[in-house]
Amino acid sequence: MSRDTWAGDINSPASLNRFAYVQNNPIIYTDPSGNHPVVAALLPGIIGAAAGFGIGVLAGGAFGYAIYPWALSGECGCELQDLAEAASGDRYAFAWALAFPAGILGGIGGAMAAYGPVGLIGAGTLGLILSGADFVHTWNIIQNETGWTPCTLSRLLLDALTFAFSAKATGVGIIKAVKAWKSGGSLLKWTTNPPKIESTSRVSNGIKAVRVRIGSSSKVAVIGRNMVGRVAVFAKGIGAEYWTGFKSSLSESANLANNRAWAAKLVREGYTVYDVGLDPKYMALGDYSKGPFYRMETQVIFGDP
Repeated sequence: MSRDTWAGDINSPASLNRFAYVQNNPIIYTDPSGNHPVVAALLPGIIGAAAGFGIGVLAGGAFGYAIYPWALSGECGCELQDLAEAASGDRYAFAWALAFPAGILGGIGGAMAAYGPVGLIGAGTLGLILSGADFVHTWNIIQNETGWTPCTLSRLLLDALTFAFSAKATGVGIIKAVKAWKSGGSLLKWTTNPPKIESTSRVSNGIKAVRVRIGSSSKVAVIGRNMVGRVAVFAKGIGAEYWTGFKSSLSESANLANNRAWAAKLVREGYTVYDVGLDPKYMALGDYSKGPFYRMETQVIFGDP
């Protein structure tokens, strides 16, 4: 560990600790240079906004260019007819009039989606609301102004496609959020630094660990097969934590859920975790299985399949 090259900002007391990483908030911030955690936190949103704005401009502009003759003839409703007439015969001006708002909305959605599962849920929900509202608005135009025309049909189809895409994005965000919550990952970041996992020959009270996940804090925990005979023995020798939450009064599924929550906490709080592996006594009897509890711990903490 080395001291930060940046002296900090007097107006931000947390930054004056030159041994603290991203103001002790690694869930939200990343700062490879060690100098500007806020800029690093905003960068994904800026990139997402730029990408979303570009896509929105292209989509909105293409749609506007395509429907201009229909809009000018009144087949798209009074609002778009007025806008087409205001363009004074300039098809590109009309296209830009639709492109810019679409770009703004795309930029907002892109910025939101850049911030992990929660952001994707928000962006998808925004798309559902806007496309649903425009679908209803277009339907009212059909009923009260134009009837069925190529323009209104195209607009309804576009709204339906946008609604379906937004629904899928929201669903994916929810699934990713649940997975991140179960594994102790971040709900606000898509990418995280992969855990540093190393083999080890560390021995404690006669029990040897087979690998270790290097954490970001000084906290240490131990997992493995045979909680009482091996895991607890190793952990007590190095003053580490191990799971002690098993209750015979609970079902296996309830105990497993509690164990998973404990394992997720280790990941979330940056524990260094030693894995003492399978029990040689079981292996001598031909039992090479991890068992449900140890298997789950290795999946959450070490990313095992």
